[in-house]
Amino acid sequence: MTFRRGIKGNSCGFQGGWLLALAASCGTAAAADLSNPAILADNSEVLQAWQQSAAGGQAPDLVQQADGGTTIEWHGGVTLDKYVNSSSGGNLLTPTRSGSYYKADVQSDLRGTSAEGDLSYMQLSLTNTNDRSVLSSHPTQINSLLMGRAGKDYQVTLGDVVASYSQLGTSVGLRGVGGQKMFGQSMLSASAGVLAQSWESLANTVQRTQFLRNVYAGKVETPLNDAWRGYVTTQGYSDDRGSLGQGMSLLAPASARATTAGFAYQQGELGVQGEAGVSRWQEEGLQEHKDNALIVDANWRVQSVGLRAGHHKIGRYYSSLSGMAAPGIKETYVAGDWTAAPWVTFTADARHSVNEGALNTVNAQKTDALLAGAFINFGADWPGWGLMLNHSQSKGESGNTGASSKNEGNGASLFYYGQAWSGSLGYTEQKVSSNAAPGANAKTTGWIGTVGRNWSDDSGVAGGTWTLGTNFTASLQEQRLDAGGSTRSTMLGLGVSAQRTGWGSLNASLSDGTTTQTTGGADLRLRSYQVDAVYPFKGQNSLRLYVRNNQNGGGGVITNYSDRTVGLQLVYLY
Repeated sequence: MTFRRGIKGNSCGFQGGWLLALAASCGTAAAADLSNPAILADNSEVLQAWQQSAAGGQAPDLVQQADGGTTIEWHGGVTLDKYVNSSSGGNLLTPTRSGSYYKADVQSDLRGTSAEGDLSYMQLSLTNTNDRSVLSSHPTQINSLLMGRAGKDYQVTLGDVVASYSQLGTSVGLRGVGGQKMFGQSMLSASAGVLAQSWESLANTVQRTQFLRNVYAGKVETPLNDAWRGYVTTQGYSDDRGSLGQGMSLLAPASARATTAGFAYQQGELGVQGEAGVSRWQEEGLQEHKDNALIVDANWRVQSVGLRAGHHKIGRYYSSLSGMAAPGIKETYVAGDWTAAPWVTFTADARHSVNEGALNTVNAQKTDALLAGAFINFGADWPGWGLMLNHSQSKGESGNTGASSKNEGNGASLFYYGQAWSGSLGYTEQKVSSNAAPGANAKTTGWIGTVGRNWSDDSGVAGGTWTLGTNFTASLQEQRLDAGGSTRSTMLGLGVSAQRTGWGSLNASLSDGTTTQTTGGADLRLRSYQVDAVYPFKGQNSLRLYVRNNQNGGGGVITNYSDRTVGLQLVYLY
């Protein structure tokens, strides 16, 4: 559904940001990647920026009006499922419950671009269902609320804001407000809001399991010359102690603030990035901890050789708004790749890491790891053929407990990909040993093979109208414990897919697997099949019939369960 209305260049109703006024009154929001500046010069660049920031949403078609205005477009869609579940086995084995259910997913997308190129947008996505295995706490869930406005040198977002500033500073999704503003070549970014599990948790309509966390973050970035750029970030958070009932969390409410400074250098084939940060972190009623963090990464490529190296040191009590800054981790690595000939490429990665969070535990405190691999292309005489080889090994030690562990793995995979036929055969071997848990020391080997065949009426000159494909998979895995005993798993699978223009598509799969038990009990058996048939209507609308079945048997009554779902899905886009 498209609403077309000419908006004059001097229309104060649109240019004054009526969408943002609506956002202020409704408390809804927008999300965009704040690590990318919104530098928009004309409508085409505005639409390109929209596609990047609107979670892959389709860009509107602009129609220039005679008076200089453009268009406002509204798109959306509804996906409605009606299905019947048949389940047995109890709550511990499967979340599915027998009965008749429905699920509706609704999306709405409203946007418009002014004559000056400024883009305003608003999106809403929600789910409603009576199936508690889909939504356990509430029948309706808001998946996303998006609202914002972007111009040539600014961007404002409200709602599900993605603040991605730096590795040591802020890289988090929050529910609040964010913005960017260009000052010449420099960019100022800022955001503030609340970290909450969902919009329903924020509104307290479902039971919270975590404290609401009030957060703020800011970043200033500027180029220093053609090769260098630098930035500074500041961020902090404070848990709302009154947002969670007593005894609901084992963690005490905490607060922290952090400041970082970083740089990036790129000259030819050499690139270097680095960042340093300091933080203060405190749990309620306990002593404040000051700590720091440092990361440096470099990459260099010359013809057929590429090298990468880096050092990361995150203090045990360092705290920020970035999930990439794991406290207590120190790591140094060297990696590279070498295309020795047109038919072979070698790769390697070696690293040493220390985990201060593993102190006084049997987990590895210090780990040395090596990964190596080779990719071999058999060349023009054997088109489609290739071979992949890999080796991995690691050694971990815990200085406090004396525990140590070793892991070693090897693998090889031969494959072929052709226009009609495809296939692969792979072998893996893994050895695990630990003096902290010698009963788990074991050697595991595995084989996996696939064969595929495709048919089509595509002559290579004109596009085909139908395709048919089959794929067969077989795997075998065996684990032998050093202390005695073994277990073996086998799996067979068959898949069929078909498509014809105007008719739709059909996909079906069938699998059957067994696993023996080290205790010598009855074998576990898992069977499943799935069928999906889609019939297209006008445009992108479609009707889909699906059947899914999973059965687990053997090994005793306690492990037996079954799930079967038969459903019909309607997709309607407007």
